Amino acid sequence: MGKVVADITMSLDGFITGPDDAPGRGRRFDPLDVDRKVLWEAMGSTGAGIIGRRMFDITGGWGGNPPGGPEARYFVLTHSVPAEWVSTE
Repeated sequence: MGKVVADITMSLDGFITGPDDAPGRGRRFDPLDVDRKVLWEAMGSTGAGIIGRRMFDITGGWGGNPPGGPEARYFVLTHSVPAEWVSTE
């Protein structure tokens, strides 16, 4: 049987996002060196991730390169799917 893991990241002062967080305002998601290795190893063992549409939009869909690498699978919870991101797989 698989394992379900719930995860969220928060700063020490209790914030989950920065002020005026919106698509196009965040920095590019690109962890470096050891951080990247640890993240990719952790995400590489994940069968699939579930994220909200807002996170997907703010990250720009990670530019098509999600945490865990190109083989990582994510389900985006949304009411409307952007045509350019529709997958038939």
